[in-house]
Amino acid sequence: MRLNILSMCTIAVITISTSITQAATCNNYVKDAVTNHAGCELGSVSQDFLNLDPFMQVNDDSIGGFSDWDFIARDNAPTGGGFGTSESGDTGVNTDLTLVGGTTGSGTWAVAASLFNTYDNLLLVFKGGAGQVIEPDKYVTYLLDGSFFNGDYLYSPFINTNNNNQTGISHVSLYGQGDPNNQGPPPVPLPAGGVLLLTGLIGLGAATRRRKRK
Repeated sequence: MRLNILSMCTIAVITISTSITQAATCNNYVKDAVTNHAGCELGSVSQDFLNLDPFMQVNDDSIGGFSDWDFIARDNAPTGGGFGTSESGDTGVNTDLTLVGGTTGSGTWAVAASLFNTYDNLLLVFKGGAGQVIEPDKYVTYLLDGSFFNGDYLYSPFINTNNNNQTGISHVSLYGQGDPNNQGPPPVPLPAGGVLLLTGLIGLGAATRRRKRK
């Protein structure tokens, strides 16, 4: 019986650890494309889907180690144009998220500083243009931790693998994570939880022995 319980616990730990998606880190070329960020990761697919059930793509991929991202804004670059010219359907353009510049050349990004009154972290997501063989072939994320509210994108992080030229950025999205004004109770550290579990098992064993003596 003791062996069976130990085996089940081991299987549960393995199952939980293997179910967590691990985002890939960016190479230096991709990481250096954007300035003033706190970290760069690649998604698992090419698009930062918003309509996944039950999670958005950035939550499904646990970007930054978090799975509670909220979508805030998106700037879609018009075909043949550049950022800074909003088109129908853009959300939050020139308010929470501001981009100015070309889709393949350099430009600037800025987020509203007031967003950090609501969120602990922000995330810029760059999506490459469709219809070309590009590298990376995944969406690219840049973590913002409140140290900076603006910076530059020096070039498109996407390369056409057929000719090694830069390819255009399809859109840039902004996400927010956490709520510094509503943290809730702190999580119980794992060692403390283990001590409580061990104490409970010892008590259960003692009660069983007392019943047998009677």
